[in-house]
Formats: sequence, structure tokens, C-alpha cells
Amino acid sequence: MLKKEMVKKGWKAMGMKMGIAAAAVIIGLTAVPGTAEAKMSNGSFVSIAGGAVDSITVNGVKVDALYEPYNSGTNTDTTYSCAAFVKRFYRDVYGRDVYGLNSTTSVPQIDQGSFTETNSPKVGDILRDNQSVHWAIVKEVNGNTVTLIQQNAWNGDYNKAWVGAKAELGDSRYSYFTWNGNNGNSGNKQQVYHDFSFNYHSLERYDTNAVIHTKVNNPERLHVKKVGCYIYDSNGSLIKRHEENCSRNESRFNIWYDFTGELGVTLTPGTEYSYQFYVIYDNVEYQGAKETFTTTGTASKAQDDTVEMSRECGPAPSLDYAKDGWLSLQELARSSEQALHDRMWDPEKEVGNKKYYAPERCGVFSTMAPVMAEMGNDRVDSITWKYTYPDKSYKAESKEFYEGVAEAGNEVLGMTGTGICENKNHMTTTWNGVASLQWSMEEGVPTITITVE
Repeated sequence: MLKKEMVKKGWKAMGMKMGIAAAAVIIGLTAVPGTAEAKMSNGSFVSIAGGAVDSITVNGVKVDALYEPYNSGTNTDTTYSCAAFVKRFYRDVYGRDVYGLNSTTSVPQIDQGSFTETNSPKVGDILRDNQSVHWAIVKEVNGNTVTLIQQNAWNGDYNKAWVGAKAELGDSRYSYFTWNGNNGNSGNKQQVYHDFSFNYHSLERYDTNAVIHTKVNNPERLHVKKVGCYIYDSNGSLIKRHEENCSRNESRFNIWYDFTGELGVTLTPGTEYSYQFYVIYDNVEYQGAKETFTTTGTASKAQDDTVEMSRECGPAPSLDYAKDGWLSLQELARSSEQALHDRMWDPEKEVGNKKYYAPERCGVFSTMAPVMAEMGNDRVDSITWKYTYPDKSYKAESKEFYEGVAEAGNEVLGMTGTGICENKNHMTTTWNGVASLQWSMEEGVPTITITVE
């Protein structure tokens, strides 16, 4: 059974904790503490004083797993995160750029060839943790036991690195991906690449939908059996990878997708997205360019006016009142102008259609913090609540509050939020144009901003 239980940062740990994978990573907010089970086991915890705690040599190239004392940026930086090691391994050993290590469902992407899921991993293949957004490299395979090399895998106190972890093949928690350029011990087979090209045309844009079209040029008239597309948000994070079977051997053929009708993706008005078509032939993925567009309509209310809000707040907010806090903000966001006045009285100031209220006028999450109401047609269009912590020493506490209040938001709003870690000083979770939650470091001080529409 389990010798060490693998859990995300912030969960109760038995043995070790895992960090979030990479910059602009999608943050999972639906996992329930204590429910993660995995058979990744064995190995040892070692001091990180030396920087390099483990290494792998492939094709005569040695790649080190690097650690430094843990901090909030370790999860997302470009040197010490788990994804950073995977990228460095492929860059140093094969001269290739790996990307798309975004979520528990992401398929790794590469600038030449493609990755496919495999049940028979070999040295150099990528492991994906399907529950905690973690990535590793296969170091050794012995029967059904896979030994891994990884970064950003810690003991419970975040002061020792986990080295030599093993996983059993068949454990559904883990998926393995092999690159068609990684020939393992099969010799030096030369990969042949073909001349596919894409002509994008006739983009149809709407408030919450889009229809994309491309003509695929296939001059060799190869028999293509799989095609698809990628959809990305404005930060370049993958929203969806769609793949479908087909049978096309014409010199030119068309592909098109209706985002809502065919792909099940609802867009946000006035928001930027990107898409990218691809075809797969002989297990190699050939991609078109990534094209960007903006949906019609008006974007959701931004939070760039919060600079006008007071930084004087009450004691730190409490997760004991997380659901109640969301419900109170929902009630304010649904108020008429008169109902808002009856509850909040006069604002401290008004700028255009925005009313700014002093912290003492709104007590939610067991504290006092300023509120901004954006008005329209005698009603509230949106409510923004912003809490500024006393100083930088509250950084860890503020991130715990962010994670907890996001989980409460999922329950109150009846949907799962989409989380984006833009960098080590800024994280956002959004609920499909209904609400947003933001954690930021402003002038070195943590803040929490919630907007409900």
C-alpha cells in the first residue's frame, strides 16, 4: 500500500507535498483535502544544500534536478518548478522546446513531432500526475516499476527534496507521454516530416461563440486519420485540446469548428482568445499557426479601478465565513440603487458610475474592507470587495485564504472556477463571467480582490 502519500501544497501531508507545475498554469480548485491516493513510493528525502539532488544522463548529456529553499515562487519559476525540469531535460538532451504543461489534462507539446500517451514508458518519457498538476521524467523502468526524476517534490516541512520516487504501471493517477523523436533503445531511426500547411479563413466571431475555419494543404495526398485544434485564453493557457478521427487524402481539405456547438466551449464577450489547428499523420502532429481574435460584445468589469479603494482594513478575513461572505457580495451585486443606499448609505466618493464605500460599511468574511459598486440603469452591475493585509508577513496566510475562498466560491456559485497563476505575485480564478477572485502582491503586501456581477 502507500508508503508516502502525494498531495498538493496546502493539503494535509503524509510524507510529502507537491507544488504547482509552471507559469500560467491552470490551478485546480475542486480537489477535496485528504482524498488523493497514489502509489508513488519509496525513494528518500535529501538535503537541498547542494542545489543538485539527482541527475539523469541520456545520450551522454547529464541533466540535474535542482532545488533551492522553498518559497512561493518555487511552484511557477523557470528554474526550480517541476515543469522547468521537464523543459530543461528536453532542451539539453534533444534540443527541443516542450510546452503546454498546464493542467491535469494537458498533453505535452513540442516544437517538432508530438507526444502520445503510452502504457509502456521508457527512459526520457514524461509522467503527468492526473490529480495535482505535477510533471516528472522517467529515469528507469524495471518491470512494472518506474523510477522518476523530478523537481519541486518535498517532504511535509518543505526542507528536503524527494529523490528516487517510484510509481507502479497501471496506477490511474499517472499518465505517461512519449515523444516520437525519443527512440529509446530502438536505434537511430530517422523521422520523416511531411509538407502540411494551413490557410486560416472566414473566422466568425460572436459574443460567446466563434466558428473557425482552415484549409489544409496536403500536396503528398497522405491519408490523414486524425485532426483537431487547440483553444487558448488570453494568457496563452490551454482551454481545450480537441481531436477527432477522419479519413482525408485529398490534396486540400477543410476543417472547421463551432466552439459552443461542437467543442462545448462558451466564450466571454469582449475577450481575447487564440486557436491553432493541427493534423496527425504517422503519429506526428503538424500544427498551423496560432491565431488570435477577440469576441464581440463588452468584456466583464475589470478590477483596474481598485487603486481608488482604501487600504485601511480590519483584521485578517476568516475562512469560517467564506460562504457567508460570497452570499453577502451576491446580495449586494443584485441590489437596486435604492437598496444599495439603504444598506451602505452614502459612498465616500463617486467616480463616473462607480461608488466607493469605506471599509466599515461592509462587514464580510468576518472583517471590514472597502467596496466598489459599479452602477448601471438604477441597479448594481458589479460589486468589488478588496482586502489589503497589514504587511508582507501575511503572504502565506493570504494564499491559504485565496485557496479556501475559491473552494467556497465553487459551492456558492454552482460551478468550478478556472484558475490561472500568471506569475508568483498574481493568481486569478474566474467563474464564467459571474465572478472573479484575485490574489496579488501590491508593493510587497498581499491583497485579495473579489468581484461579483
